[in-house]
Amino acid sequence: MRHKRRRGFTLIEVLAAIVLIVVLTVALVATINSQVQQANRQNNRILVETVNAQLVITAQQVGWVKPTSTQDLVTQGIISKEQLDRLTGTATFDLTSDPPQFRIRP
Repeated sequence: MRHKRRRGFTLIEVLAAIVLIVVLTVALVATINSQVQQANRQNNRILVETVNAQLVITAQQVGWVKPTSTQDLVTQGIISKEQLDRLTGTATFDLTSDPPQFRIRP
């Protein structure tokens, strides 16, 4: 009695392996996406804290003129244009506080 020798994988085995690879890839992509979003939120929070510290230090200087807009902050040299660009869309500028402060949007 001769045994049949198996020469390869069955279609079901190949499909199962592909499905497993796809599931693991989707899980990895979701995890990476979550980590990137968390890092972006952290960067935004740190940027707001840094800019607010710059505003507090500047407000303590003699002759400080309270800004009336975010563009005034750039014009007065308190923050850079790059900082303002990064803050736009992620934070609001609260002119009612003294000194004015940025707040992260919910």
